[in-house]
Amino acid sequence: MKTLSNTLHKYGCLLIFCLLLAACGDDEPIIPEPAPKPPTPPVVTDNIVFNIDGNLVRAGKLKTGDAVFNIDGDYIRAGGSKTGDIVFNRDGNLIRAGKEKSGDVVFNIDDNYIRAGATATGDIVFNIEGEYVRGGKDRYNNVIYLMTFSSLNGDLYAGKAYVGNTLLYDFSFSSLNGDLYTGKAYVGNTLLYDLSFSSLNGDLYTGKVYVDNTLLYDLSFSSLNGDLYTGKVYVGNTLLYDLSFSSLNGDLYTGKVYK
Repeated sequence: MKTLSNTLHKYGCLLIFCLLLAACGDDEPIIPEPAPKPPTPPVVTDNIVFNIDGNLVRAGKLKTGDAVFNIDGDYIRAGGSKTGDIVFNRDGNLIRAGKEKSGDVVFNIDDNYIRAGATATGDIVFNIEGEYVRGGKDRYNNVIYLMTFSSLNGDLYAGKAYVGNTLLYDFSFSSLNGDLYTGKAYVGNTLLYDLSFSSLNGDLYTGKVYVDNTLLYDLSFSSLNGDLYTGKVYVGNTLLYDLSFSSLNGDLYTGKVYK
């Protein structure tokens, strides 16, 4: 009897095992659910244009950003060196173009605001928050300048840059057969920047902005069939501004400088 019991137990276990295998074979294989991917953090955007690092004004929000200006007493010079050409000079609360106290007023300092022009009612260009200089009046504004242009038959002649309703810069350009070569930026009657451009067959590719002999900004552009669409402004390797343009049939009409 004991042998029969052991045999039944042996084969009974084998039968149960086979039934379990058969049951598993009838069902779909169990595939574990993949672990959910962690959510992609949102891209943090800000409107920080410059950061103050001692006497240096750097592009962007990092201390590794290239130096745009350096503060040398009442002078604001291009680049990081005290030998850099003078871009602005401070006259009390006024920021004037060039090195002379007779230079036209570009900005005025109103507490933590930097306003366009000479009056405290001028439109706000930048706001200062600790070591950061942001575009516009708060943390959220990202449009710095609006521009208008005058062109004809693909040749660009003049332009203006506004902050709100306040005229900040006047531009003059030299172009021929749709190709842009040079330009100048004025504040009132004071020459502030010299511009040079590289273009071919009506399409604009690159540019440079100088203060006297000092290179301040590098420009890159995207254009097609003579129409200009976008651009970027760099200080060294640091992206400072983005540009967008509206043009048609080779003529340029408006633009925007934003952060």
